[in-house]
Amino acid sequence: NKVIMTNRIYNMDCLEGLRRMPDNSVDLILTDPPYFFDTKKGKGTGIVKDSKYLKEIEYMCNGFNLRILDECMRVLRGNAFFFCSKEQIPMYIEYFADTGMNVQVLTWSKTDVPPLCNGKYLSDTEYIIYAYRADSADKYPLITDHFITKRVRADRKDPLYHPCKKPIEILSTLIQSASKEGDVVLDMFSGSASTAVSCIETGRKFIGFELMEKYYNVGNKRIALALSEHPEYDLASMPLVAAKDTVFSDDNAMFN
Repeated sequence: NKVIMTNRIYNMDCLEGLRRMPDNSVDLILTDPPYFFDTKKGKGTGIVKDSKYLKEIEYMCNGFNLRILDECMRVLRGNAFFFCSKEQIPMYIEYFADTGMNVQVLTWSKTDVPPLCNGKYLSDTEYIIYAYRADSADKYPLITDHFITKRVRADRKDPLYHPCKKPIEILSTLIQSASKEGDVVLDMFSGSASTAVSCIETGRKFIGFELMEKYYNVGNKRIALALSEHPEYDLASMPLVAAKDTVFSDDNAMFN
């Protein structure tokens, strides 16, 4: 079996990648899974009126396989943040309640929201599910439960373009709230690698999975840029270690 290494993103299905990871090997999950929107029947308006854009984001708007959450709970030894839509909140609360995790709903209010899917205006608020273990509430007190920022502008002519970037300042704040330097942070839906960039800025190790090759390539470019801005960052790549300190072989570590 090919081993998942730290400080890399992988161009592969995250469910396959998660299944290659040992139990209790990740300190924090910070990810932005696909939301539930209807992009198939309508046309966008305003800046997203072209059908090419709607087709591009469609795969991000139709939810995800919940077996991924089962694998997340297997590999996770710490806490988790999931960006989500309002419609997904009950699902997350029910799921994490069944696993014994506590749940807090954080909010991100955007000051400049355009219409996006099916010609309808979206709420100016997105939500972040914070799932944490009871014994970590005092160890990792949240800095804030509400963020107010502009959205990240998405210029399709930008060589680092991705339609759903999250603000680095929010990601870095969440990472610093719920982990310590040197911890391993996992993002199963890496996109343009914003979580990895935030890990580089905050001194954490990262692992990312991204299914679309063009965004995987964008992510690697953003990581290279972040590394050039943070020469102090230790990019050493190591095989994941389970909670029982089981060391895994480094055979065939390099793969896409």
